[in-house]
Order: sequence, then C-alpha cells, then structure tokens
Amino acid sequence: MVRSALADRRGQEPTKCQYVESVLSLRLTSCHSSPDRFLNLQAGVTSSIPVTSTNSLKELDFHSGSFYPIQGEILLAKGVILLALVGWLITVGLRVQASRLPTGEPQCETKGTRELTISCKYSVTAAPLQESTTPRIALNRALISFEPWDESHMHVELTFTNDSDKMISEKRTIYLAFDDAKGENHMRRPLPHVDFTKLEPGKPMTFEETLLAPAFGPGTYSISLWIPSNDATLKFDRAHNFLLSNEGVPDTESGLNRIAKFTATAAPQRKSSKAPD
Repeated sequence: MVRSALADRRGQEPTKCQYVESVLSLRLTSCHSSPDRFLNLQAGVTSSIPVTSTNSLKELDFHSGSFYPIQGEILLAKGVILLALVGWLITVGLRVQASRLPTGEPQCETKGTRELTISCKYSVTAAPLQESTTPRIALNRALISFEPWDESHMHVELTFTNDSDKMISEKRTIYLAFDDAKGENHMRRPLPHVDFTKLEPGKPMTFEETLLAPAFGPGTYSISLWIPSNDATLKFDRAHNFLLSNEGVPDTESGLNRIAKFTATAAPQRKSSKAPD
C-alpha cells in the first residue's frame, strides 16, 4: 500500500511532498501542490517522470535499485517454497511406490486345500560396495503346487537372475527341501533342471521341475533351497553352502535358503462302505 502526501481535490496544499516509500520501494520526491492533479502510482515503472507544470509534481522517481532486489527476494522465497513442495511430493510418491514393492520377507500367497498352490515373490539385496568373487544369484519368483493329503506329482517353477557381471562357471546341485515344525526333514529332492551356469547376467530365467512328493500330515512346514558344495567332504558343511542374494531368504545358521512356509490341514475322513446284509 502506497501512502502519499499529495493534496486532495479540496485545494489543501502541502508545503512539500513528503518522502514516500511502499513495500515495493517506490519513492516520491520533490513536488509541489496541485489541487487539479492526481497521481496514480503503478508498480513496475522504473524511470523518472518529469512534470512540466510548476504547480504540479516536478519529478516522480521510482528507484529501481531498491525495487528489483526486493522483487528478487520475493521470487527467491517463492522458489524455495515451490522446491520444498516438490520435494515433499516426490518423497510421498516414492513411499507409496515402495509400499507396493515386495520388501523384507518373501511375499507369498497360498491357495487351495486339497490341491495347494504356493506363489511367492522376492526382493533382491543391494550389491556390496566392494567387489566379491562370490557370484550373486537372486530368486525372483517361486510357484509350487501339489496335493498335500496324498502322494502326488509336485510342480515347481523357479525364476532366478544372475546379479553378477559375468557367467557362473561352477555348477552345483540344488535341492528342494521340506522341513516340519520341529525342523526335521520331511522331503528333499534334487532339481536336475535348475542350472545356474545357464543364467546370463541380468536376465531372469525360469526352470521347471516335476517331482514325486509324499503326503503331508497336519502341521506347518518350511520350504527351502539347499545348495551344498560340490566337494563331497564339504557337502554337509553349512559354511560352504551357497546362499541367494535375497531379503529374508538366506539363513546363515542352517545354511539354507528359506523360500516359503505353509500349513497342511488334516485330510477329511473317508466314508467306509458298509457291506450289504
């Protein structure tokens, strides 16, 4: 808001125009009275306006030197606020996106009762800062289906990615292991078609197997991938087992890769056929 010491239409004369300054640093100097003139101050004028009448304003001086620095400060403040708002929106967006991605423990879904289907997705651990000679292999997805109440053919699909920058030279035998709630082995089968030496760097590859599986009694079971050393003397040394590069999968204590859990229910009682009298 600009305040001035100009005379109004009623002929009141100030002896001299007073120093006027607004928040926009517009300055009015050196003027005399003029009841018949009015002055409209407009922000943005950056020059001196001479007035020829001796009974009017002699000069109106808008000092750009003081106007533009303040204008720059206002723009800078607006820019900082806008930048902070954009940063906040980006942070919220990343959090929402991250919440939709699988993190930590395997994300598994189990469907069915008589025929059980277990589907899991996994997140990959971050690569170490220092280079390592140990290859990085990540499990992306697992799909296992079988009939727990009876002996059945188990269908297995496993998708792996070579997270190293070169091919893998050592071929290891990979086993699919099922342990009960007490940690005792219930089933362990080799997966002959799963071959890590076929994995190209950065390209996911799916392996399929069909296995003969036993019946599962009521209870909770854990499913693991056991990848022991090829050296027969070290096969059962867990320190030499291969661990996958996934969040919540490798178990250093047991040397197993824990990929899923499921609960088997009791099979329904079968009706006995009574012989006719």
